[in-house]
Amino acid sequence: MGLGNHPIRRPNPDSPQDRQAMVLFREAYSSLQVAFEGELYEDQRQLGIEMMASMAQEFARRWMVSDFEGKYWSTAMAELTSQREYDAIQVKRQSAGSRASLLQRWYWRVRQNQLRSVLKELNRKLTLLEQQIDFVDLPKARNRNWKP
Repeated sequence: MGLGNHPIRRPNPDSPQDRQAMVLFREAYSSLQVAFEGELYEDQRQLGIEMMASMAQEFARRWMVSDFEGKYWSTAMAELTSQREYDAIQVKRQSAGSRASLLQRWYWRVRQNQLRSVLKELNRKLTLLEQQIDFVDLPKARNRNWKP
């Protein structure tokens, strides 16, 4: 078997290494929850969402967090990704100006309209999840000042 042919070894949840890794990930997850109680710089907030979404997904597979909490962080990640795409298109539209073809301008406009609809739905889902989870301290994970 060549190097590229080795199957990916799944962690054994009963192994001491896996249990220790989960303890450390849980500590990191708890620390990030505390960090989201305060005001973070934008790049820290975005990186924190990425990390929370990734860890919550793994924890949800192992029944270590509720489905609601797992969905909250994955939906927050979807919101962040959609906002990033919207902003990137806005930069393209502004920098290209009239140099962009009619087709490019049309595509950008249509895509931004789609993203606005997606973001509206994600906002609705996140608000509902926040109510269902009933956080003691609502995480300051969302950029509530972001506007399309």
